[in-house]
Amino acid sequence: MQNEVEEIEELRVKRDYYYQAKRMEMKEFKEIAERFVVKCKVEVQSLRNRVNELRSSFVELISNSGDYCNSEIAAAEMRKLELLAENESVCRNIDYNQQVKAHLQKQLQSILITQTQDKGSEVKSSNG
Repeated sequence: MQNEVEEIEELRVKRDYYYQAKRMEMKEFKEIAERFVVKCKVEVQSLRNRVNELRSSFVELISNSGDYCNSEIAAAEMRKLELLAENESVCRNIDYNQQVKAHLQKQLQSILITQTQDKGSEVKSSNG
């Protein structure tokens, strides 16, 4: 009987250690995901600011010169295309990262379900 009590206590300690480790992993994952979201939002805002600066420069160029300087317009159009391509790349990156995040969340949920089931079976076996 004493051995059974010691085994159950040892299992409880191991279980508590395991759950503590998993809580730390989940907390770390959440922090990484939150930092990534912030980084993406900052990057998107930076791109929006750059597009707005380009638009402003283009409007200023037209209003100041009165005539359309083809080389400057062509350069501005080229820069606009570059920024749009960069924006598209960032959007694709964000979409991919959201897919990865969803996948990781599913894995985390699966782990939590498994842990809950394991905990339930441990309780049943210790009561039985």
